Amino acid sequence: MSPHHIASVLLIGGLLGVSVPTRSPPTQGVPRSRPPRQIQVDTTPWLRIPIAPLAEWPHRGLVTPDHGILLIIDNGRGMIAFDATGAERWSQRITPAGGGAFEWYSDLLRGPDGSALLWDALRDRLTTLNDAGQPRSAFRSTPLPRIKLPSGGRSPQPLMLHGRLTTGELVASNRADRSAEAFIRHDSIGMYRIDSRGRTAPIGRVLQRVRFSRGEPYLVQGTVPFGRTGRIAVTGTSWYYTDGSAFTIERRDARGALTGRFGAAHARRPVDGDAVRRSRLDMLAAVDSILKGSLVRALAAMPYPDSMPAYTDLLADAAGVVWAEVGAPAWEPHTWDLFAPRGTPLGEVTLPAYVRLLDISHDALLAVHEVPGGATTLQLHRVGRQ
Repeated sequence: MSPHHIASVLLIGGLLGVSVPTRSPPTQGVPRSRPPRQIQVDTTPWLRIPIAPLAEWPHRGLVTPDHGILLIIDNGRGMIAFDATGAERWSQRITPAGGGAFEWYSDLLRGPDGSALLWDALRDRLTTLNDAGQPRSAFRSTPLPRIKLPSGGRSPQPLMLHGRLTTGELVASNRADRSAEAFIRHDSIGMYRIDSRGRTAPIGRVLQRVRFSRGEPYLVQGTVPFGRTGRIAVTGTSWYYTDGSAFTIERRDARGALTGRFGAAHARRPVDGDAVRRSRLDMLAAVDSILKGSLVRALAAMPYPDSMPAYTDLLADAAGVVWAEVGAPAWEPHTWDLFAPRGTPLGEVTLPAYVRLLDISHDALLAVHEVPGGATTLQLHRVGRQ
């Protein structure tokens, strides 16, 4: 399990900024008006950038038109840009006006016109960036009402941005934890639409994740191993959701109305003793040493599900293709089912173990390769479309 699944002490380190080109980059892609019928991914990356794990764990990333990289780092508090060779272009701090130590308050997403969108949740501000990652225009939304705390005070209720529709509306969710205080929690999130005038309106509620939380004496928390997580992707005029209970994806419009369901035929894999043991080893290898004792006790009390989730991740690429990750242990290669926006199957792509996708442009795939207890690298892979 990757480091972000466990709250840990963040070490302030730097990105090494060392690039290891392995192949020539692809030629710059040309946007298509409709999804291709076939997609291939070269599993050998043509660019590798070693980065420091935990300290500046990459949360969001985008591939720029010239095959550079924009990256949100340092718990959502910083941003860094690389060129196509992996050399650092610039870096800057995104200073939040408060917020918890382990909360993400910045999001970096691709807009429907291909531009990069930087969302500052604590200021309710969306900035459109140019190809170099510099601000081009800004937009503010109406904040959600503050949450009442047990102390009597009130806390901000930041929104997580999932994407912008071609209609100009934004799809977002709140980050408030409203689940009962228990070892195992089923967290749900409210979904919201933000219109072109910044007005925020609720459009439904979905499962966020099944997680655990325990402190003995240090707090350890994260997604239950092989537990379900809700995943959201945005493209065109729709947003897509899957909760991991079945190989089914819901398509919804800007107001949250269900407009279709689609998926693929797979059997959910059982969680056996070997999978439990391996997942525990991976989690312990990824966590900071000060938290290991608390995590060992939490894992000993953990009720594991009988089967792995169906879909475990959901992304929409720059061409409008919906990518759905088929649930499998992290240490095995992962298969992604590909669908056109209305659900037509477009085949599948298999990626190596321990690879987590950040972004797919027209001709490049940005991923993080993170082996628990080992090296962490950013990777760019060539994408071919026919």
